[in-house]
Order: sequence, then C-alpha cells, then structure tokens
Amino acid sequence: MTRFGNLQAILARLEFSVGTAGTFHRSSAGLGLLICVTLYNGLAAAVLAYAAVCLNMSGVLIWPATLGHAALLLWCLASAMQGKAHL
Repeated sequence: MTRFGNLQAILARLEFSVGTAGTFHRSSAGLGLLICVTLYNGLAAAVLAYAAVCLNMSGVLIWPATLGHAALLLWCLASAMQGKAHL
C-alpha cells in the first residue's frame, strides 16, 4: 500500500510541475514552492546517495531514485534561473 501511495505522490508532483512549468516566478508563493521542492529533491538525492555509498544499502531502485531526484533538482534549478531572467 505504501508503494502505491508513493506512486500517487510522484504522479501528483509531476502533474503539478508540468502544469505550472515556467510560471513559478509570477508569484511569491510559487517561488517559495519551487524553493521547497528544490531543497527536497537535493536532500533526497544526497540522502539516497549517502545510503547507497557510505552505508552500503542496496536495492533495485536506489540508484534510479537517486538519479530521478537529481534530475528533478536540475529541472528546479533551471526553472528558477528561467524565472530569475524574467524578473
């Protein structure tokens, strides 16, 4: 049940991200949300990489999850830079 809930959360976040792409800079609330999502993805990628490398934890999806969070982090940073250019 937890995995299904996680999948729903990921899909909801993806839908939000795609639906509001390029519009974060238009409001302070949107920019704040972008900052929070950026921090979340950065910390999640760091924790997963630390768990895999330093704690020797293994799993089928630990590296794909790490790379996925890193990709979302890069997307958030690119979106923030795009919004900063419009200010």
